[in-house]
Amino acid sequence: MLDLMRFNTQQELVDFLDNNQRTRYASLASFVFLVYDYLVTVFPEVELVWYKPWTWSKVLFIWNRYGTFVILLFDTIVVLGGGPTDAGWTGWLTNMTVEIIILVRIAAMYSQDRRIIYPVLVLFFAQAVGMAAIIGISFADMKAQHERVPGFHICSPVGIPGRM
Repeated sequence: MLDLMRFNTQQELVDFLDNNQRTRYASLASFVFLVYDYLVTVFPEVELVWYKPWTWSKVLFIWNRYGTFVILLFDTIVVLGGGPTDAGWTGWLTNMTVEIIILVRIAAMYSQDRRIIYPVLVLFFAQAVGMAAIIGISFADMKAQHERVPGFHICSPVGIPGRM
């Protein structure tokens, strides 16, 4: 049950519920936009990607295109359903995909110059490990709690560290 005692005023409760509803709208809107983008670009994609030989760039493209779709679908279902989840890994995975695309582009821009690529790779791995560690430490004690409020199904975090 929702701990109504944590809200000092009725306005805080209304703001909490309003923010929850906005999160749901934003999640659904982003998924609808992704589906629209897919429908608009699927025919050129078939022609330019699907029938070409398999390369690392093609694998990365397909992962970014369809992996993101699956992750956003999962997140949207969870957010709209209001059920509890502690799936912080989806943001990390999506971020790493984008970072790898950036690395490929940097390598192409600098003609695979190892003086550029190696330091950037070291920084990438340091950032990836650091981000995973921070997420792991920050979310270690957090749990998602299903809050039942008449007319609402809300998933809210419990055990948020004071430093957040």
